[in-house]
Amino acid sequence: MKTITPASQTSSYPVLAWVLLFLLSIIWGTSFLLIKKGLEVFPPMQVASLRIASAFLVVVIPALWHFRLVPKKKIGFLLLSGLLGNLIPAFLFAIAQTEIKSSVASILNSLTPFFTFVVGVLFFSKKSAWQKAIGISLGIVGTVLIFVQKGGIEFNAYALLIVLATMCYGFNVNLTGKYLSDVRPIHITSISIFMVGMMANIFLFGFTDFVNVYQNSPVTNTSFGVFIDVPKTELALVSVMVLGIVGSGISSIVFYKLLQISSPLFASSVTYVIPIVGVSLGVLNGEFITMWHLIGMSFIIFGVLLMNRSK
Repeated sequence: MKTITPASQTSSYPVLAWVLLFLLSIIWGTSFLLIKKGLEVFPPMQVASLRIASAFLVVVIPALWHFRLVPKKKIGFLLLSGLLGNLIPAFLFAIAQTEIKSSVASILNSLTPFFTFVVGVLFFSKKSAWQKAIGISLGIVGTVLIFVQKGGIEFNAYALLIVLATMCYGFNVNLTGKYLSDVRPIHITSISIFMVGMMANIFLFGFTDFVNVYQNSPVTNTSFGVFIDVPKTELALVSVMVLGIVGSGISSIVFYKLLQISSPLFASSVTYVIPIVGVSLGVLNGEFITMWHLIGMSFIIFGVLLMNRSK
């Protein structure tokens, strides 16, 4: 068996780690626009549950096989990973984006590495350093600057939902790195999403009027970017399903593989590029970005870079 050198003992990461990091940035950078398109037809609870229910379709068959390959003592951690890394954030982001632009949501998502570090220090015995403390301070400043308006700071309470979602991601990254590092990425993804996917399907079809909303939505067209004019209902459905299948299902396999060949903090730094992708797509779809948004994003990204510097 090939031995993987712990990330803490190496000063660099393999090329594959950087390739996976870039791929995830593109996939997850697009997710905020896909949520926005889904919310044009479906309420947030349906968008979130449909997202995870769609991811369930990808893993249902392999998960039934993978259950027998994973120690029973790991099942609880896999369920917790599914809740913290997929189900809970899916609902938090969907609700938040009813009142927050997709581009701003992508910027706030950059707080993930900060909470990965903070959670690691507070709950997983990670070591702290002065540059990481400064990095956290810059991230806080950047977050505040995002809400600067002409009349001062106008805080949107829905932003707290995204902050809470990034906290969940921070816990999940550390939990996976500590307790599931010996579990194959495909097993982590299939089993964790299988379990939360069952919950999402039960909620979507048993406790919401999803089918009625889809069948009775007005037949109108909408644009995706500046190039495509398509029926709004179909675009919303496809957007959320793609978000679930690719953004929650396939990308989770990629993420856990990245986590195994790098470190929790490096893996969470996927948020370097996510806001760039998210903001660009938001602008293409008519969202207005202020100078303060860009300055705040710069503070956050610089803070994350500082946190990831070698000692």
